[in-house]
Amino acid sequence: MNILGFIFTILMIFSIITNNLYLKAKNETIFSSSLNGFMKASRNLNNNFEKEIFKNLKTNNEKKEKILSKTRNINILNAKMNLYPLLDKKKSENAEYYNLAAKLIKELYKESDFYQEGFEFFLLDRIILNDKNTPSLDRIDLNNSKFQKIYYKMLKGSKTYNIPSFLDYFTIKEKDFKIPIKDASFELLKCAFSTDLAYKIKNEQLVNPVNFENISTFISNEKYSTLFDYSKRAQKIDSFLVGIDKETNIQILKR
Repeated sequence: MNILGFIFTILMIFSIITNNLYLKAKNETIFSSSLNGFMKASRNLNNNFEKEIFKNLKTNNEKKEKILSKTRNINILNAKMNLYPLLDKKKSENAEYYNLAAKLIKELYKESDFYQEGFEFFLLDRIILNDKNTPSLDRIDLNNSKFQKIYYKMLKGSKTYNIPSFLDYFTIKEKDFKIPIKDASFELLKCAFSTDLAYKIKNEQLVNPVNFENISTFISNEKYSTLFDYSKRAQKIDSFLVGIDKETNIQILKR
């Protein structure tokens, strides 16, 4: 019994020592792997950082070239009429917004063979009847098969037949109700003001940077002037650089 007890004690001690050695080796392996992963992620982050610096330098040079040229491109997709305010029937100023939208629809499609006099009012009234949960303009139900086909032609547009896409000029979303004047389309400017003023504003839109004071001076007393936004409206977006080691899935973020 004493010999068996002694052997059992020796085995227990050996087992404890072996287990401790295994845990130590495992911890060292984990530490080594984590350190290696961290170093790889750091290198990946530095590489991404250098790429971002190079990209910013390239962008800044392009911006400088644009400024030196004193001209800019007008992007009408940044200045669509937002029809969402028409869904709020309590606002009295929506009458002006409604009228301007109707004028623009007619201006865009009056030369198309499918256009019918007064269709713009029918379309806007149907949009107003849709509730605020309407996901997008391409889901509007006109409850009239003939007019629905016309509306689909407007949505799609056609470069061949010179039919503009409705979605290039109108949107529906719960923010940004005012129209950025710096990118407003010539058709919209002509409907809101006059052909002469539209040309004057277009000339100012092409100048880099845009002189908003000149534009506001032109149209300060005009009926639809309050529907436009005269600011740069530059939106700041938070961005992060990420370094990743794919083997250990260790990630490092840098703002």
